[in-house]
Amino acid sequence: TQPEYFVTKFIYNKEANTYTCPQGATLSTTGRWHKKTGRTEESGYRFQKYRTPACKTCPVKDQCTSRKGGREIDRSEYA
Repeated sequence: TQPEYFVTKFIYNKEANTYTCPQGATLSTTGRWHKKTGRTEESGYRFQKYRTPACKTCPVKDQCTSRKGGREIDRSEYA
């Protein structure tokens, strides 16, 4: 990932619960919570995944992610 596509460059919209990428695409979540497990039950946490189908045709995808399905952002329940 190139620095201009680090997750800190994606803008979170609290009201819509979405991210906007530097190219202007909106990453949304299904609302489903996933569980990240830690060494103990107490050290785990929940998170949501954000994606967009726009990655499939994005001209700078290779600068943003190496993931075949496109960029994915995980947002912790504590974020």
